[in-house]
Amino acid sequence: MADWVRLVFDKEFPCETVQRWPGVEWEKRPPRMLQDLPAGPPRPVALQTGRQTSQPRRLDRLRDVHLTWSNFFIAGDRCASIYDDPRTAVSGIVDWPGLSETAGIQHRGEEFVVPRSRLQNAERIAGRTMFASSNEPHNWGMWLLYVLPAVMHFVDHRLAYDRLLVHADHPNMRAMLRLLGLKAADVILHDCSRAYHFESIDVFRQPRREFFVVPETRAMFARLRESVAGSIVVPSAHHIYVGRRRRTAEMDSYRSLVNECALEDRLVAMGYSPINPEYLGPEEQIELFGSERRIVVLGGGGLFNAVFCKPGTRIVDLESTRDHLENHSDVFSSMETDYGIILGQVDQDDPAPHNKRWTVDVEQATAAIAEFMG
Repeated sequence: MADWVRLVFDKEFPCETVQRWPGVEWEKRPPRMLQDLPAGPPRPVALQTGRQTSQPRRLDRLRDVHLTWSNFFIAGDRCASIYDDPRTAVSGIVDWPGLSETAGIQHRGEEFVVPRSRLQNAERIAGRTMFASSNEPHNWGMWLLYVLPAVMHFVDHRLAYDRLLVHADHPNMRAMLRLLGLKAADVILHDCSRAYHFESIDVFRQPRREFFVVPETRAMFARLRESVAGSIVVPSAHHIYVGRRRRTAEMDSYRSLVNECALEDRLVAMGYSPINPEYLGPEEQIELFGSERRIVVLGGGGLFNAVFCKPGTRIVDLESTRDHLENHSDVFSSMETDYGIILGQVDQDDPAPHNKRWTVDVEQATAAIAEFMG
């Protein structure tokens, strides 16, 4: 093992806590409407609702550390992540095994190891750096919930840092950085295939991943929403439908809704304008979600734009399974939206182990949407 460094996740990893935020109590409201179409009549969703306490958070300063993959910080044989819980920390790379090669990491049973040469050849970053990446770096939802608040912290405390290390591989991510006023000289674009060695880096950390949007982060999103209000022309229709039809056609996307064309046609007839957020600039996405009061969205990355919604916005989320209902409902409830959920039917003949193709009963779904939206 002399040529390898074993990644031992250490809750007592040496660091200086710059700022600490305790967990806050909040009231999670269940969806006001549920249609579990394959099951027949509506029935309650098995969600954790009621009084809850959010994860405590802190801003930690790590010194003389290496970074490999998206969020593995290494000092000697000790390793830390943006999450204290090791299982949460490694979930992104475990769920997507192909990333191990890119990261230079080998997964050996319960252990993770990285070549010592990778750390020895790391790019040296002097001075004070702010970290803005997630454990699922390509995931738009995690980029909005974790990365964007870190970017906005950097903007608000610009004089405290020399630069920002941020993962921004999608054009919309880079456009968002420009929208926030960041210059090329401010930013190091985080390449997860490389290793870095920091003199000092500040990292937002918490025990586990969470989808509750804390009050100070909601205030950041509201400020961003107000900054672009009226800057673009939004569609004349009062309602929007956030679909995946174009993505599925162009990229053979996973979790495809087989009869989305029929659903979209019916929603258009009901006055909804179909949009594909990833093909729109950040200003358009922010203004659309921040100004519309009626939104229908397919479960996926697009629904996380709900962070730009005003309280009281009505949203209906169509999901293929119950797998992500807890997380998605945390976003909707913490943003104080008026939300409903419709569950479709997964195609069990799809050989994919996860994110199988699915269908929705268009007649029942659109009837439920019309009644809920009022």
